This record gives sequence, structure tokens and C-alpha cells, in this order.
Amino acid sequence: MRWEGDRAWRCLSSGVLGGGIGTSRWVLNATVPNDFDNDLPADYLARLATTLGLAPEAGIGLLTAVDVHAAVTVARPGVTMCVTTGVGSHATWPAVRDAHVSEHSRAGTVNAVAWLDRPATPDALVNGVITVTEAKTQAFFEAGIAGTGTCTDTVTLLCPISTGDEEPTRYLGTRSPVGQALATAAHAAVATGLRQERAALATST
Repeated sequence: MRWEGDRAWRCLSSGVLGGGIGTSRWVLNATVPNDFDNDLPADYLARLATTLGLAPEAGIGLLTAVDVHAAVTVARPGVTMCVTTGVGSHATWPAVRDAHVSEHSRAGTVNAVAWLDRPATPDALVNGVITVTEAKTQAFFEAGIAGTGTCTDTVTLLCPISTGDEEPTRYLGTRSPVGQALATAAHAAVATGLRQERAALATST
């Protein structure tokens, strides 16, 4: 699944390709096999982007073991959220004693991508990542899942680049107007994705 714009967007992302704070003209959420294991996932995504006619340096690439056609999109005032939810048996609490650690990225993940209708300051975008993560955690808790997500979950936020004509959003916490919309969109999308995944797993067994 890919999204392309006719302009660059301000972005903050934890994606393996194009992550960090910068600008992006496209976002690619790529499905890979469950046993996908690549020491250079950014290079893999860059090659994939090139085959799709996308400039690798101009966008954000994400990986998931979920069929991206199962993505859930939820709109709230000022926010559009799209989530792929691949949890399976990989959900976990973040602080685990003697947990296996690795620098390698894995395919199973919850990828959350959100577009804001108006510009936002860099610190607001960072706050927005917290808001999305908290809402995702709430959805996991309500679904009875013993964890807050997988160890490779990503969040990507995009907003228009400020031209000075409109005051950027300075707050994306859960009790700010746009932050509340972001939280409810993320919660609804993740909750729906979890239900879909559970239904699919039940059907396959």
C-alpha cells in the first residue's frame, strides 16, 4: 500500500526508511513474509520503492507481515489515520526481564500512519507519537491482550508544511482538540484491526 502527494509533507516517523523528522512525498507500507529477516530493511525498502517509481530519498518505508489490503482507515475532525495490525503471538510488555534483544527489524508489527489537516510544530508531532501509542495501548488493554504492542511497531505522522498563513498546531496531547481526534482515530483503527486479525486467525484454525 502506498500513498503519494502532490507536495511534500512535514513528517515524523519511526519507519526503517525515511525515519526521523523531515519531509516526505510518499509513504509505503509493504507486506513481507512472516519469516522475513533482513539485516538491511531500509535497503530492501529503497529497492522496492525504486521498482515502484518512487524516489527512495523522498519518502517513508514501513514493513508488515499483514496483507496491507486489510488496513483500517478512520477519519476524525482534522485527522485521518490508517493502521495495519499484525500482532499474532508477538504482543509483549515493553519492560521484560532477560528479554531477547536484537538490532534486526522483524515483519510483524502495528504500523500507524496519520495525516493532519493543518501544520504542527515539531514538538507537537513528538507529542502526537505519544498520543497514538497511548491510544494503541488502550485498545490492546480493552482487547485483553497482555502487552502494549509488538517490539517493531511504528508511528508516522504527516502534516502540511507551514507557509506562515496558518498558526501551526502546538499541542497534540490527548486533551488538545487535534490530539483528542488523533487519539480516538488511533484507538478505533487499532481496535478494529485487532478484531479483524482475531477473526482471521479463528477462521484459519
